[in-house]
Amino acid sequence: MEKKDVKLIQMDLIFDVKLNVKKKLRPITVSKHVRKIAIEELTDEIRKTKNKLRRANKKYRQGKIGKNELFDTEWYLYELEQELEILKGQQPESSDSKTDI
Repeated sequence: MEKKDVKLIQMDLIFDVKLNVKKKLRPITVSKHVRKIAIEELTDEIRKTKNKLRRANKKYRQGKIGKNELFDTEWYLYELEQELEILKGQQPESSDSKTDI
């Protein structure tokens, strides 16, 4: 790969990032019934992921899996919990939205 190829790739990445940053997400209104079903499913998935995380911690201590796989499981659990907070109407801790409550 030549230097100019690398620069073109870098320019493409910068261009993509700039496009993605400018997009604004609009809030979606969801009916109470659909919200309740989604909360139940997320709660069930969080419970299952916590069990997987416990098993992954044991396997990590035994040296059967690497740190990256353990981190992936932890991150997935974190994302699920953030989604649940959003569905319940709470602001996630790392939210960039500026709403006064």
